[in-house]
Amino acid sequence: MTQIVEIRNVDDPRDVIHRACQLLAEGQLVAFPTETTYVAAAGALNEAGVERLRSIDQGAVVALKSSEEAHDFVPSMPSAADKLARRAWPGPLTMEFEPAILNGLYGSLPESTRRLLAGGRSSVGFRVPAHDALWDVQRLTPGPLIVTSDNTEAKELPRTAAEAARLFGDQVALVIDDGPCRYGEPTTTVRFQGDEWNLIRQGMISARNIDRLVSDIYLFVCTGNTCRSPMAEALFRRRLSERLKCQEDDLMDRG
Repeated sequence: MTQIVEIRNVDDPRDVIHRACQLLAEGQLVAFPTETTYVAAAGALNEAGVERLRSIDQGAVVALKSSEEAHDFVPSMPSAADKLARRAWPGPLTMEFEPAILNGLYGSLPESTRRLLAGGRSSVGFRVPAHDALWDVQRLTPGPLIVTSDNTEAKELPRTAAEAARLFGDQVALVIDDGPCRYGEPTTTVRFQGDEWNLIRQGMISARNIDRLVSDIYLFVCTGNTCRSPMAEALFRRRLSERLKCQEDDLMDRG
């Protein structure tokens, strides 16, 4: 039977975190809150847990601790993806990459895990969820976690612990309850092919904001930050638009 624990109401939240780590090591599933929805998680190195996750989701994603950890799986990360990772993670963003550029730690994952992550698709998804409970467990587990994906229009998305317990059923041994998710909406999913990217599904981050996040960003600062730096920005925008032969309002569209 699935156990639901309200992490804010326990005497010591560390006990809940350690219990979650133990269950994952035993091949069980644990449901965590994230900034978007609740997800079910399994240890990526535990084949029993991976098979349990497969029974509730045919296409999981890798949950990373930080944007820096992404380079352990995608050493040759496209520059646009690197900018997006540094600027949007942790946060409501899933990035997908072709298996051909995934090496490093990805090749060390069991075949069953890699098969689930591919999920019949041509790419593998990664995200860095923004929630302390999940991050605390990630710090204490020897390998990465894989979690249920929200990259489908048909799937019901659990926004509360009760919804997660109902949706995932008895396959999940523990649900860590931290109230309703902050956004309650899916992640934005971006797929990279080389340095080109495509918006697979718009979630919390709009396509326009993705455009901005993958662009080159220049910051001008002066001691007062009221006159000289705004003037430097204006002059720079003018010179840059002249160089690119476009209007200043079109600079973001030019990257």
